[in-house]
Amino acid sequence: MSTAFMVGLGVLLAGGLLGGPIAEHSSNPWRLRVWALALAVVACPIVIYAAMTSVVSTIPRVLLVATMTGLLGVCAWMLGHLARRARRPGTGRGLNNE
Repeated sequence: MSTAFMVGLGVLLAGGLLGGPIAEHSSNPWRLRVWALALAVVACPIVIYAAMTSVVSTIPRVLLVATMTGLLGVCAWMLGHLARRARRPGTGRGLNNE
């Protein structure tokens, strides 16, 4: 496994821990979850690069790239959704009051 793959997985793990168990114990969990999504958005291209430059066979490489591309799309959509929701006037509540 390459260094880029290990770095990408480490950033994904950090984002998962930040958005999950660490956010549960926070006074503002949504702020931490937004940062966790941002970490996932950073990690996905790193893992895609590692997959494209690896020497593994084609099928695992295609599956990894497709999975990371899907995760990247979901994270980007969720960040946009949260940003729109935080800016929406008239709701009377922020992201933390759900």
